[in-house]
Amino acid sequence: METKIVTRIGGTFIAPIMGISKYMTKLDVYNQMLGLAPTIEENKYMKAGRYFEDAVAQMFGEETGYKILKGRKLEKKKRPYEVAAIDRFGVDQYDRKFVIEVKTSSSWKVQSEIPQEYYAQIQHYLDFTGLDFAYLVRYFMPRLELVYDRIERDDEFISKKNKAVKDFIENHLIPQIPPVVEEEVKVIETAVEYNSELNDLVEEYVRLKTEENTLKSKLDDISDKLKNMMINNNLTEYKNITCTKTVTERFDTTKFKKDNPALYSAYVKPSEYYTLKLKSYKLI
Repeated sequence: METKIVTRIGGTFIAPIMGISKYMTKLDVYNQMLGLAPTIEENKYMKAGRYFEDAVAQMFGEETGYKILKGRKLEKKKRPYEVAAIDRFGVDQYDRKFVIEVKTSSSWKVQSEIPQEYYAQIQHYLDFTGLDFAYLVRYFMPRLELVYDRIERDDEFISKKNKAVKDFIENHLIPQIPPVVEEEVKVIETAVEYNSELNDLVEEYVRLKTEENTLKSKLDDISDKLKNMMINNNLTEYKNITCTKTVTERFDTTKFKKDNPALYSAYVKPSEYYTLKLKSYKLI
């Protein structure tokens, strides 16, 4: 059976093939490579990242003093199913050439840890180029913050990577046998790299909720102090603030339900609504 490949194994496919991606599985890679998955159209975030790539690389060069060179797509005759599309190359002060991988993010949170998906991608590029190190250059757009990390060549990881890729090609891609995805399947997170509208909304919601929580706490504290001071000084009004005593009568629903369960049930009207709750008030 002839294997018709529509795309090859590039850096972004390495993590899912190795089973360490949060966003894709081996089955996703298999379907994309054989043209069985729907085409992913470029959205505005992906387009912005593509446009910003050169600017971010230049910013990195200016900040470090390193020379920035154009990237290129690398192919190897002995590895026909693989490819390495290098964003940029760099040259340091000792004339050592290295790989540059640029990422842009719409996240408010600056990640200190290097995502394993990026690590796997960069090791694939170091494998193809034979170079000793690379720089992962990330630009967090909401904060206008440039972050870059040096990543050394990891021959042990590269060996495991090549073994996983070889297994994928020989046991799934060529014979066209779809890989079985374990129960964990894929964890679809609103990841920075996919820059979904949902991700932006979640992060903005969390940010505003965090501010709201902080402001409410301060407001409650000031309100209590104001009330105590005005009551102690017999003030009902001060500048544009009034302090009045209010007496309310509330129907004890809990007690009524306990004493008259049948009557309570007759007058209860169910209603449905949705609420959003945060597990924490930290940006995710």
